[in-house]
Amino acid sequence: MDFTGERYIPNKVFGEIEVEHKQRYHAILDFVKNKKVLDAACGEGYGTHLMSQYASHVTGIDISQDSIHWASETYQTGNTKFIVSDIQTLPLPDHSVDVVVSFETIEHVDALAQERFLQEIKRVLAPDGILIMSTPDKRLYSDIVGFTNHFHIREFYYSEFEDFLKTKFQHIHMFRQGFCTFSYLSSAEVQARTGDYYKLHDLHDTPNNGKYLIALCSDQEIADTKKINSIMPSPSEQSFSSKLFVKYGEAGSEERCITADLTIEGREFSVQFDQLEQLKPIQSIKWQPVDGYVIRLKIVSSSETAQFIPLNSFSQTEEYVEFQELDPQFAVEIEHTDISTLCIKGHIRILNGESVFKLMKPRIDKLEAELQDKQELYNLLLATLHERDGLLAAKQELERENALVKGSTSWQITKPLRAVTQAVKRNKKGT
Repeated sequence: MDFTGERYIPNKVFGEIEVEHKQRYHAILDFVKNKKVLDAACGEGYGTHLMSQYASHVTGIDISQDSIHWASETYQTGNTKFIVSDIQTLPLPDHSVDVVVSFETIEHVDALAQERFLQEIKRVLAPDGILIMSTPDKRLYSDIVGFTNHFHIREFYYSEFEDFLKTKFQHIHMFRQGFCTFSYLSSAEVQARTGDYYKLHDLHDTPNNGKYLIALCSDQEIADTKKINSIMPSPSEQSFSSKLFVKYGEAGSEERCITADLTIEGREFSVQFDQLEQLKPIQSIKWQPVDGYVIRLKIVSSSETAQFIPLNSFSQTEEYVEFQELDPQFAVEIEHTDISTLCIKGHIRILNGESVFKLMKPRIDKLEAELQDKQELYNLLLATLHERDGLLAAKQELERENALVKGSTSWQITKPLRAVTQAVKRNKKGT
């Protein structure tokens, strides 16, 4: 599945969005153990699949037929079921699940749909069931940074979200999720970590300014709520498919696409293309670092003396080249036409969906302004045409009435009198 900005897609989205989405599901696994679970708006199903490894049964629903088809093909197990469904009418019997999970869903619908969704959650939950729901805090997510997510219809402030949940549940426990900067000191001899998720058993009394709100809700008191507290670092290494398009031969009429893994650790990347010795002489090279991502990139070194010329970049500085295209491309100029390998190293940042939306917002605002101007011109044109049609209709009515008068009997009888009157007027003017 492709990333559109509306749903998180594993192996398509990295950085903060990846960590945020995965951490939510990891953090609640203790609450779904041996439980019947509903994952409302499950997207492509990665979270449903994770919970199915702990729960007795998980039902994933989503309004997107493509998402449910993908999930059914990719994650189907003996204790999971995926159903196409709107959140306003949950396809489950009354009191049939122990836990309802809904992450980053409720802000995508209007106030009436939100009320219906919460009512449906209450209906399908067992009397002692738990709702685990997340949503962005409008103040921190949108207001302070001046950001608009066009997929969101109605966001909540903290107090609004809490009051909303209290209309159906007696016990509400609120949490925040977000990124923060910290300093760490540890042995350089420690082997690379193998896990990607850590629980926090001791939280210091420091302000939590996470921009996402996560609520645990129930009509019964929830035991050991602190077990949701956790830290999830960004993955230490990521791998992407990188492509080199080579034209070779005496006339440059032969073409070959060579694919290699571009690995990223932190902000550093490296990629090596082999098999180039088979392509002689090389006439031209085009490099696509990654496909399907918006990136910032700085090339530090290459195994061959080469110049990398960005073909579709948005901006370029001494520090990096920024792309707002999903297929960033460089032309590669090399000194020799008979190279065997090409290794490229540098710094890269894969921009997450939120960063992309922020980058694109000025362009979106400009397009919206242009559309508004065009709409105003269109409305003016419609008004002018309407006025013209009114004038034409009035002219035609006057001509019709004039024709009727001239064709009347009284007009014909008084014709000699009108002629005498005009002659008298002419004589008076002559004297």
